[in-house]
Amino acid sequence: MRRANSGWKCPSTITGMRSSWLDRTFRGLRKRYFSKSKSLRNCTVATYGRMPLAVMAITTQTDKGELIILNRYYVRFNSLTIFTLLHEMAHIALYEKDRRTEHGPRWQSEMLRLAKQGAFRELW
Repeated sequence: MRRANSGWKCPSTITGMRSSWLDRTFRGLRKRYFSKSKSLRNCTVATYGRMPLAVMAITTQTDKGELIILNRYYVRFNSLTIFTLLHEMAHIALYEKDRRTEHGPRWQSEMLRLAKQGAFRELW
């Protein structure tokens, strides 16, 4: 389980809120930009309202696969939510080769790949 910079730790049992918009958005991004990622096929996205504002999202492993938890406060901003999903999805896609990938050269290359494919074109 990855800890956020603020020291906040995700509860071991999270009862996050699911959203049809969030699920559709995640599936669309996965299909368009991460179709080869096996880890993202078993990934779930949820929101959680008790995260500190300094924490936008965390990614953690569960017995069913990866779980992206977004701070419910920020989900009302569609562009920010999409950017955050892409950010976390890049981590998960790279975890297939190395769980220690944070924001180093491999992750930066993955984000550049997304940018070249137009993933961020209308987000800012």
